[in-house]
This record gives sequence, C-alpha cells and structure tokens, in this order.
Amino acid sequence: MIENLHHYNCELKRIIDGDTVELIIDLGFNIKIETDLRLEGIDTPEVNSSNGLEQEAAYRSEVFLGQLIEKEELIVRTKKNDMYGRYIGTLFIKGQHELVNVNNFMLNHGLGRKYDGGKRKKWTDKELNTIIKK
Repeated sequence: MIENLHHYNCELKRIIDGDTVELIIDLGFNIKIETDLRLEGIDTPEVNSSNGLEQEAAYRSEVFLGQLIEKEELIVRTKKNDMYGRYIGTLFIKGQHELVNVNNFMLNHGLGRKYDGGKRKKWTDKELNTIIKK
C-alpha cells in the first residue's frame, strides 16, 4: 500500500484553466481540503495572455478539460507544491476497468504541450491554432 500513499479520492470544484483545477480532496477520516492542483507535465495556453489567439486556445483547453472531468469520479496523485503554492500532481478518471490519466489524455489530444516545470516557452501561432481547431 505504500505506492498509494499520496492517492486520494477527490471531486472537482472548478476548472481554473487548461492545466489547473480546484479540487475537494478526501484525505480520509472525514477530513477534506480544498486546494488547487497544477497538472504535472503539461502546459496549456494562458487565459490572461495579452495575445488574443493564446486566450482563445486557453479557453478551448479549459473547456475540453471541463467536459472531460466535470461529472467523473476522480483520483488525484499529489507530488509537491509549486512556487505558487499549488500542489503538482496527476488527475485520474475512475473508469470501469482502469484509471484514465487526465494529464496524458490532454497531451495526447493536442490540448497542451509537455512541460518539465522550467521556464515556459512562448506559444507559436501554429501551436495555438492547432489547439483552437480541437
């Protein structure tokens, strides 16, 4: 059971953007916390960008994520806090026979790009248009 040490049932409170959500996490023993979770390994465009194309792509990623997880049973695997105080982790949808990794699902469907936590690269118009067309 050690491998499940940081896995928790959770429910979605709200989508913040395409790579960040606010969750209500069940820690057990009737203890729940509300916290922001930054999806590990993925970067999506920023809603508050001054670039209108990036804002549009950010909205598309955010909507896709919401449609993917809003009515699903979720599990979160937390790792650590980032510089903004958010937990970094992986979100899973409880499927009938397996867990679906939401972070990877977003990447595999072209709604973000891989991110290692370093300095973020500027989005190209080609990348943004690819997201918008999803």
